[in-house]
Amino acid sequence: MEGRSLEDIDDELEHLISLIESGGGFGDPDAKEAYDRKIQFLLSLRHQEILKNQKLMMENTINQYGLGDNIAGDKVMGDKIGTQINNSQDLAQASKDIKALLNQLSADYPSDSPRVLGAKAVDQVEKDPELKSRILRGVKAGSFAALEKMIDHLVAKFFIEGAKEVLKP
Repeated sequence: MEGRSLEDIDDELEHLISLIESGGGFGDPDAKEAYDRKIQFLLSLRHQEILKNQKLMMENTINQYGLGDNIAGDKVMGDKIGTQINNSQDLAQASKDIKALLNQLSADYPSDSPRVLGAKAVDQVEKDPELKSRILRGVKAGSFAALEKMIDHLVAKFFIEGAKEVLKP
């Protein structure tokens, strides 16, 4: 039944509805109930196909808002590209340092929530001037958003939220 086109589903629905409308010999109530279930199934399948088609159409749409040129979905304004991550050495090193810290804290405190782990990580950074300096250089080379994407850890979002308040480059 999967993978049928909307046209095939509509044809089958029309056929079943015409059978029901013409009386279709429904002396047996179970037969009519079976047809009703089949129609409900086909309507559900039709709805799924419509949603799938809408999703495909939306994936191929590029919207432009505001000023600047839009190149393949990236907003270009002057010399800055909104979705580009500047992979400088400082930014890469800062992400490695933070990820190592988050991994260590996650192992040391497995029952803590990601938000608590993020706060503990920020506290650790505040206590370590060398680590704080490396992270600040990384943020200056890129951004907090780029750093968050590069860290690739569950707690990264919560760490970045706290770091924005504490580190303020």
